[in-house]
Amino acid sequence: MSDSFEELIVSVSNDLGFALASLLEGINKRKLDKIQEASDKLIGISSKYGGRLKAEKHSILSFTLRDAGIELWARAEQIASRNYLEDDQRYFKEIYDSLNEIKASMDSGEYKAELDKLRKAKLRM
Repeated sequence: MSDSFEELIVSVSNDLGFALASLLEGINKRKLDKIQEASDKLIGISSKYGGRLKAEKHSILSFTLRDAGIELWARAEQIASRNYLEDDQRYFKEIYDSLNEIKASMDSGEYKAELDKLRKAKLRM
């Protein structure tokens, strides 16, 4: 893992914070445009950092953010053709909570520490 990986994680976390803010506003106000904005931001983060994450052999983060963005977009499209349900609210909140947990672990340093442990264990195999 390069020395710049920690800086990369900080950059991803900062951008993720903006996406999460949009998502939370969309959830709290039931505003599909904010949820779609969060979707666009997540997909954008994946595109912006995907190459660098791949170079660090950590594409899973990019794929996770992209997939979350796609899932948000798809659900928002479904809702546009029907009523917004409590199940939708729970669904969006679960995505928010999962991504927020990833962000918190990045911000605390736990994310990198756990990844370092995994990589060291893999080298011993």
